[in-house]
Amino acid sequence: MGIRGSPLERCAVCGLPAALCPCAQLPRLACQTSWLLLSHAHDAERPSNTSRLLVRCLGGSQRIVYGGPDRASHPAAPPHLVLHPDGRPLCAADARPGLRVTVPDGTWSQVRRMLARVVSLRAGELVSVPPPTEPVPFIRREPQPGHVCTFVAVAQALGVLEGAELRDELLAVYRMVAGRQLALRTGSPLELAPPDPNQTVTDE
Repeated sequence: MGIRGSPLERCAVCGLPAALCPCAQLPRLACQTSWLLLSHAHDAERPSNTSRLLVRCLGGSQRIVYGGPDRASHPAAPPHLVLHPDGRPLCAADARPGLRVTVPDGTWSQVRRMLARVVSLRAGELVSVPPPTEPVPFIRREPQPGHVCTFVAVAQALGVLEGAELRDELLAVYRMVAGRQLALRTGSPLELAPPDPNQTVTDE
């Protein structure tokens, strides 16, 4: 199955060609927090979108595509918290049974529009996550320091809410997939050494 915008046949989850796809070996991690990825329709199927991969790896998560043809893709219930860099810092005291966290997913301009238009998002409290303590590669160019992709943001939030082990397992998946994406785009050898954490390649 291909992904929009790519001349290659790519996995619909990780965005990588079949020869590089690691999805069959990826972990399925259990967590107590309920995660909703609200992905903008114009970004949802791009190879660099990380929300599909996150739902594949993380139990208790689901993905809704916002703004698709039916225009009815809205969360059924308001979240308790919404991940966004403009929010207050997330803290361990936020963890509680049944916690629902929504993550607007798309380009930063798309995320801004979703926050303005989706009523249920405005009902949640905006919270931000700490930056990774170890560098991570960027599949896309960050608009300003401290902004990270959806996958890394959720991993960092899990580190706050449920401990470092879940965070580190998710970040290991991200580093592997991002490294393969970057190597594919830049023409580096596909038997990859660890990716350069400072490397950034914009989505085509």
